[in-house]
Amino acid sequence: EHTVLLVGTSFPELPPTSRIPSLEEITARTVAKHIDLYNLVPMLLTAKRLHCQPLLRYCERFIESNFDGVLACGQKAELAMLLDEELMSMSPDAPTLDDAYHPLLRTLATKGKSTGTLWIDECAEISLSVSTVVGH
Repeated sequence: EHTVLLVGTSFPELPPTSRIPSLEEITARTVAKHIDLYNLVPMLLTAKRLHCQPLLRYCERFIESNFDGVLACGQKAELAMLLDEELMSMSPDAPTLDDAYHPLLRTLATKGKSTGTLWIDECAEISLSVSTVVGH
């Protein structure tokens, strides 16, 4: 027994540019022309990570017009990744993608503040947990 899903995709219009477009806008328009139900979620994740507002707006309009198709055709792993990133971005403690340093440095810098323990002891615990995960 087989199930066939027929999906009619609605493609949003690309907004007209009234001035000389930036390289970001040109690239976003070119990429947007190739977005479909199967590659939308990875493109949305990329647009969010790169802070590419023109592509992000297009992806959001695409989802608004084709939500059922996106859910039906999107891969579960990609949708889970999108959900994870959205939830992480809502956390006040989560490092932002704009941080100019590695998240480990943030963890090391804030160790000991909330517990009142010595900073070096907290760092030793991180070292032990990393070696346990790596298997050394």
